[in-house]
Amino acid sequence: MNPKEFAVLELLYQRGNQPIQMIGKKVFISSSSLTYVADSLNRRNLLFVKNVWMIIV
Repeated sequence: MNPKEFAVLELLYQRGNQPIQMIGKKVFISSSSLTYVADSLNRRNLLFVKNVWMIIV
């Protein structure tokens, strides 16, 4: 797990489900990087994206 993935998971753990745009702003990740991080975490069944929300599993 890389630092960006950890930051996203930590934010979701601390604050609960969040809109994708808010996650990017809070952890200072560009939208293209956040898409990559979300896809990576989704492949490992650590979160899923529903509409524009990231939801921790």
